[in-house]
Amino acid sequence: MYLIAGLGNPGRKFEKTKHNMGFMVLDEFARRRGAEFSSEKFDALYTRADFDGKRVLLIKPQTFMNLSGDAVAAFADYFDVDPSELLVVYDDCEIDMGTIRIRRSGSAGTHNGMRDIVSKLGYTDFPRMRMGIGSRGEMQLYDYVLTPFSEQEFSECIAPAVQRACDALECFLSEGTDIMMNRFNTPKKKKAKEPEEVSQIPPEDTGEESLIQ
Repeated sequence: MYLIAGLGNPGRKFEKTKHNMGFMVLDEFARRRGAEFSSEKFDALYTRADFDGKRVLLIKPQTFMNLSGDAVAAFADYFDVDPSELLVVYDDCEIDMGTIRIRRSGSAGTHNGMRDIVSKLGYTDFPRMRMGIGSRGEMQLYDYVLTPFSEQEFSECIAPAVQRACDALECFLSEGTDIMMNRFNTPKKKKAKEPEEVSQIPPEDTGEESLIQ
């Protein structure tokens, strides 16, 4: 049994905010599979989707972000989900808007929803997909993540990223975490090299042409 959890906050006013990237991805993935989030269990909306004969549960916790672990842990325990077949999708303001970062395991970082999930599960060795929402700049984190995307941000960055994330989930179910990571992780931008300092002191006049390397 595969369990895919998308994190967000319930309610119409939060639908297109940056903190709801997990919900956005799961809504689109469910649409692709012809499924609807019409059932509720363990304080989460959920639906079932078949993928090449594999049973998949999609859940959207309804406890608000900071208590996401209650629903994820309850589903994982009830259906005896192997950690390698649990995947969590959530937003991350530490990576560029529209980028995707997938890891096989790791710490919860600074994301409160993931912190609660790790705390309630009691382990960290499960795959996760981070959806980049860009830097908050001078804004308070709370205000930034609860701000909706602009129309331009959504059309140019977020909508394509959601489609790519759904492609990645299909890859996860059909080919596994490693191939998903290799195929869908957005390459990190290389830092530009700082120009080398060139001495302003003229070379000694030796009568020969001087070469500055």
